[in-house]
Amino acid sequence: MTISAKQTFEILVREHSDMLRAFIFSLVRDRDLADELFQETFITAWKKLDSYDRKRPFGAWLRGIAAMHLMAKKRQISTSRLYYFDEETIVLLENRFAGISRYPGDTWQEKLDVLEKCIKTLPEPSQQLLSLYYHENYTCKEIASKVGASVEKIKKSLQRMRQALYECIYNKLGTTAIGDLQ
Repeated sequence: MTISAKQTFEILVREHSDMLRAFIFSLVRDRDLADELFQETFITAWKKLDSYDRKRPFGAWLRGIAAMHLMAKKRQISTSRLYYFDEETIVLLENRFAGISRYPGDTWQEKLDVLEKCIKTLPEPSQQLLSLYYHENYTCKEIASKVGASVEKIKKSLQRMRQALYECIYNKLGTTAIGDLQ
């Protein structure tokens, strides 16, 4: 039985959709807009599937398409506060995602499961801070006001938690590519 291009694409979409959402949400904090960019990326990928070089990673190809849509959208509504990135930021983020893809784990979900386990090892206040920042989209200034701390303390706390999570993920995945995520 031969797998059609449509079936192959459906498999690739399932395998890479979580990664692509994470990539887009890393740059755009508005859910509706992120969903729109996510859909536009897969529509473009479907239309350009014939041009995909199968020797290259599919995830990197998708992120490249998403980056083009992100920059186009940024130019379209350049006065918006929804964007916290420039082309250099996209390149840096792409390097991080490419590094993650080299880690052991068959799927992006398995890697996210490791992250979730690592988050659970943090003290409850740290977990709450991460939730405020990454899930509820509070700014450092808003969090500082909410918890009665300085903005610099919040930034430093987030920086320390990111490092602790990096080390935990590194240890759980047993990778030898330590430089890939730094």
